[in-house]
Amino acid sequence: MEYYYGINGRPLTDKDSAITIIQVNQMKVDLIETETLVRWKKEWKSAYVEKIKVKSDNEYMIRKYANGRQTDRYIRFYSKEPDGTYKFVEMDKDAVIRKGTTTAILPLYLEGEVIEYYAGESVKSKSIYHKNQLTSNENWLSKRGKIY
Repeated sequence: MEYYYGINGRPLTDKDSAITIIQVNQMKVDLIETETLVRWKKEWKSAYVEKIKVKSDNEYMIRKYANGRQTDRYIRFYSKEPDGTYKFVEMDKDAVIRKGTTTAILPLYLEGEVIEYYAGESVKSKSIYHKNQLTSNENWLSKRGKIY
């Protein structure tokens, strides 16, 4: 399945207006592969691939690859909320790297506040999304373990 996005993550219905495409392929019952493509000079280029191992209904192990090399590995935990949204937390070992709310598990369809963390769990950014579109954000720089 393909998902199309415009500026600031705006969901679109057609490929012609898109600047980003996310392709989601169910490889096995417990293995999903996503590929994110970006438009570059009228051509579609692969930005990265995620191989997602479904450990349980609420735990996914994600390995991210760019240029044929693994660039990231983390676990995403989900919990369903009464309003039908999902809270998610992404962790690298014991450290939280991102948390927020989504209305869809794959691909994430962000809604509300999303917080990203530096190693050591100090806040890196706080972003607000509405229908997957970034509406505002605040960022903090980290310098030698101090936040500015």
